Amino acid sequence: MFHLQHIKVTVVTCYAPTNDAEEVVLKNVSMTLITKSPRIYCHDMVIFAGDFKDKIGNDRSYYPEVLGPHGLGNRNENGVALIDFTFRNHLPIGGTRFHHKNIHKYTWASPDATTRK
Repeated sequence: MFHLQHIKVTVVTCYAPTNDAEEVVLKNVSMTLITKSPRIYCHDMVIFAGDFKDKIGNDRSYYPEVLGPHGLGNRNENGVALIDFTFRNHLPIGGTRFHHKNIHKYTWASPDATTRK
């Protein structure tokens, strides 16, 4: 937590399991984020960062309040959970808000460049 002159900034990091993990483990991560997250006040800045093992996708019909127009691919279960969490806490998903080159929208590519995640 950082205290700037007029604002408190809190950075929360998370490393989530893949969608192949047991359902109990996936729910435990979600519950930990919910219960351990700092109380968010309207004048505070909270940044959630990490590897959520999520695919947000580019479909904005599901909670357009938190999704920008620049998503990539299809949504997975972890993506749905992250969108639900951000919606409940009135947090935007920053990576979808601004235009980026496609190469900056994914973190892994297969050697033949046919698969990107």
